[in-house]
Amino acid sequence: MRLIDNLETGLPQTKRDLDHMKTSLMPFGWYYASYFILSLPLILSDWILEDFSSKLSMGFSNVPGCREPWSVAGYKGTAFGFSMPLGRTVGVGWGAISFGNNLKVIVCADKAAISNTDKVMMSFEANLDKFFGNTKWRQYSPIEEYKKSKKK
Repeated sequence: MRLIDNLETGLPQTKRDLDHMKTSLMPFGWYYASYFILSLPLILSDWILEDFSSKLSMGFSNVPGCREPWSVAGYKGTAFGFSMPLGRTVGVGWGAISFGNNLKVIVCADKAAISNTDKVMMSFEANLDKFFGNTKWRQYSPIEEYKKSKKK
């Protein structure tokens, strides 16, 4: 998947790339390759996965969640949480997940790769502000909450 530097032109490109992937056999290939590798003896699968992940510098995941909140044991879901898993040698992870009418974004990083993830998220939010033309899209910003807690 290509990296983008501008949301206005990059978002449609990313959507085209992901739509193409959704209709290709690539996800099945990766699924069965992963299944096969993980069914090998642990020492062999660890070696193969370590060799593969040592070539990565960043992880990215975008997961479309359900459009309508689901219920469990009669209780309607109101929020969704997740984390972006990182391998031993992967320094940065981005994740985005939608739930209902919300989008959650997470960035996690090794301090050696990015010492201040707040700056990364503020830059990301500023790009979304520019893309949407306002800040009305924001329902909750952990960065803003963090800033408020520091002022107290």
